[in-house]
Amino acid sequence: QSWVRQLPAMAEGNFGLRFTQPIMDERAAVEFVIFMEDSSNFFQLRQNLPLFFPGQLDLARMSLQQLYILAAAAEIPGNRESWVAAAMDFVQKFNSSYMHIAAKRFGDVLNVLCKHLLSGNKIMSSLKPVLAAVKRLQRNTGQLTPLHAHFIKLCLLSRQYSFALSLLDEPVSSLLVERHGKQQQLAALDVLTYYYYGGLVYTGLKQFDNALQFFSCVLSVPTHESAVSAVAVAAYQRFLLVSLIKYGEVVPLPKYTVGVVRHLKALSGPYNDIVSSFSAPTVAALDQALDRHKNALHEHRTTGLARQCRTAYFCRQIRLLTKTFLTLPLADIAARIGLPSSPLVESLILDMIADGTIRAAVNQVTGVVSFPADDAQYDDEATMALLNGRIQSAVALSERVTGMDEKVQVSQGYVKMLYSLETSTLTDMVE
Repeated sequence: QSWVRQLPAMAEGNFGLRFTQPIMDERAAVEFVIFMEDSSNFFQLRQNLPLFFPGQLDLARMSLQQLYILAAAAEIPGNRESWVAAAMDFVQKFNSSYMHIAAKRFGDVLNVLCKHLLSGNKIMSSLKPVLAAVKRLQRNTGQLTPLHAHFIKLCLLSRQYSFALSLLDEPVSSLLVERHGKQQQLAALDVLTYYYYGGLVYTGLKQFDNALQFFSCVLSVPTHESAVSAVAVAAYQRFLLVSLIKYGEVVPLPKYTVGVVRHLKALSGPYNDIVSSFSAPTVAALDQALDRHKNALHEHRTTGLARQCRTAYFCRQIRLLTKTFLTLPLADIAARIGLPSSPLVESLILDMIADGTIRAAVNQVTGVVSFPADDAQYDDEATMALLNGRIQSAVALSERVTGMDEKVQVSQGYVKMLYSLETSTLTDMVE
């Protein structure tokens, strides 16, 4: 029988007592986590797994013990089904009171669980419980935890992009950065992968502005300029392609990313070539660049995005025509931008009109496109509702920033730092 089916037995010594006595306060929880993060103690737990039966632990009072049992048993062969069942039961029932203290370990367990769920085709029934677990781990609304990136990745791999929006659309206002012993709860990689996966989700949903914002966040995370991460390189490459698709040019990045971007450009040769060819007068240059780098695009899994750049090229050329002409036949537009037929041009223009990219009218009888001047007054109900929504969002953001500022001013760490600076200044003045 696997370890999960064996009868429970009482462990001997202090180590065993930690798994038979409930954790009643945060101090005890911190001590337990520090103890278990010691590699020798974690190894001892793996050696004694048959003594512990996950289904018999009271998750209301012993969730931390159950978490470490699951972590220790995660890689043991031959118990996959029973482990997944125990892990899902834990995800749905754990006590969140002290779980933030072991958030990093929870993230490790969730990562293994997601892999099993994907390979076992059980993803649809598990998305809601996993999302609920992520929200329960948050100590306040908008807090980024180590679980976020794993859940967004789960949505990506299962192609359930919309399911991730309940987290992605919630602005991040704080980070779970507590440190207990040697363990940092939220590592830099957790932040990078969250924004990178989020950018991929928004790209898949064609919400390109949000995708650019998330990729930009990846590139804005402080790092050593000469040691950029693979996540940053992938985010930069997709940032270039999405910029071309949405705006027909590369969107400027914040000035403080200049040093990092210099190194990223050196690692993104094929994409720099595509960006350069995008501004060529004919589509042939872009086609040649895409063909020249097809192997690299396939390796980076960006072939689909690169193909969308070709459509974006024609859209850019049409936008340029609207600045020069008031009317133009479809056949003439096709010849100017390099499309082989008028129906293709008409379909593209209708799509651009539908998504608000251009203002135009197509006369299907005469085959002539009109580009009227923008005489909109922007005083309709939809515009006012949009403006009001933006104002409300700005007010809410201002209140949140003010609240965060007040918390910082009264925090123990800030007061100590301020006192230290004032003391140092007075000492310098005396000297």
